[in-house]
Amino acid sequence: MRRVRASVFRGLLMVAICLAGLPLAASARPAAPASAAAPTLPPAREAERATSHNLHLFGGSVRTDGAVDGDFTGFGGRVSVDHPIGVDATLAGGSVEINAPVGDDLRVAGGSVTISAPVGGELYGAAGNLRLASTGRVAGDAALAAGSLAIDGTIGGSLRAAAQSIVINGEVVGDVRLTAERIALGPKARIGGAFSYRSQEPLNLAEGAVIGGAVSAEPAKARRPHERERGLSDEARHRRGWLPLGIGSVFGYVVLLAVAAVLVWLMPRFSARATEAV
Repeated sequence: MRRVRASVFRGLLMVAICLAGLPLAASARPAAPASAAAPTLPPAREAERATSHNLHLFGGSVRTDGAVDGDFTGFGGRVSVDHPIGVDATLAGGSVEINAPVGDDLRVAGGSVTISAPVGGELYGAAGNLRLASTGRVAGDAALAAGSLAIDGTIGGSLRAAAQSIVINGEVVGDVRLTAERIALGPKARIGGAFSYRSQEPLNLAEGAVIGGAVSAEPAKARRPHERERGLSDEARHRRGWLPLGIGSVFGYVVLLAVAAVLVWLMPRFSARATEAV
């Protein structure tokens, strides 16, 4: 069996555990009492009525219809947060967009994830393509795994990330630790703390980028023996779906496990609520 470095695996596995663990904490919060005389409402109005408390939605297309005072959980083919979330948000979908503030922690997994609004706590994310837009700001730390990762916004704490390609053209106030095949710091990149990275290719540092702390490059993983023997090129390995440092296989399993674990945990609750509403 092919080995991956333990540090990378533990980092990615942490994302899966965090994504799966939030419903446990959410279930401990007292739920608001349901009114016995509450009328049956269409789905859209029901969602709007429920936003005064914790809100859990799933379906082909999931979006908020109003501000949510508590936690928000959304799973669907397309998930969109268009109104403020008071506490935590846990999201998973083929396409996930965060267009409104999240009061505390954000845990998200998806094929494509875009964060364009402030996050009041920490950020844990796993995606095929993950982007923190210039309007996005994370108050705390961020732990991310992706195929392609772009940081154009601000991270108020530290950043730990593993991806195939990482581009930072925003600000990270704390330390940064990256593992990727390609790493680039754009002209607007601002790193306040130490910068540690491991990459198959040289660091692409644009003119104007600023790193406030020490810079250290960790040794890149050597090519696998069977790849050296066969003389596989980088392009050939990409066609085969290979990613450096075992990120490809680990990342895929992490995303699947994270989504599956959360769905399995929440499905009985959804089913129970649906039964009670009938």
